[in-house]
Amino acid sequence: MLLPDDFSSASLTDQTIKTLMSKIEFKHGGPEYDSKYPEGIPSSVQIETQKGVFDSGFVMFPPGHAKYDFSVTNQILS
Repeated sequence: MLLPDDFSSASLTDQTIKTLMSKIEFKHGGPEYDSKYPEGIPSSVQIETQKGVFDSGFVMFPPGHAKYDFSVTNQILS
């Protein structure tokens, strides 16, 4: 969970955090994503590690959205 201190000047200038931030790339999802907004907040995440690529796939209602399905979180934590 992010807290207000996570957005402090000290946090945003921390070298470890800056290194992680430099590895993040944002891409526009295109018309498929655009057409679903504002019904939801269409998004997807891909995380590349030494063990492979982990892909969320298309997510219409991410955590924080009123229609988010909390059973998804429960599956991840199980």
